[in-house]
Amino acid sequence: MNPGLKKRFDRLQHQKSVLVDKVRHLNDEQINSKVNVDGWTLGQVYYHLFLVENGTFKYIAKKMKEITSQDEAGLRSLYRIWLLRFFLAMPWKFKAPKTTSDSIPDAVDIGELILNWEEMRDKFQLLLIAQEDRFLKRKVFKHPSIGYI
Repeated sequence: MNPGLKKRFDRLQHQKSVLVDKVRHLNDEQINSKVNVDGWTLGQVYYHLFLVENGTFKYIAKKMKEITSQDEAGLRSLYRIWLLRFFLAMPWKFKAPKTTSDSIPDAVDIGELILNWEEMRDKFQLLLIAQEDRFLKRKVFKHPSIGYI
């Protein structure tokens, strides 16, 4: 795997490990209880994270099959990424897109979710290992808010 890509992937793995460690000791009631009426449970938040990442993996895997026809990312893509990071760092809340929020279950089996997340991450890692360095600057992901990056 490309060293820069490996560093980013390892950081992502570490972040997931931290998240998983925070819920391993909690029981189902704690995982699936709402803090407020309008919010999601902890299990639903984790499910959302998995669902978004799984969808991202599937989309990138599909686009990697046609990588030679994808445009190279340029300054516009870098600006879009910066803009996305800026807004995500703000204390504002954003509604999840309907495609993800509509499929969030009322109760989540956190053990099963963690296993599915680990399986998907293993597949994602294999996909990234297989990529040639010359294709790493191609636009292979279309973010719902900012477009291709």
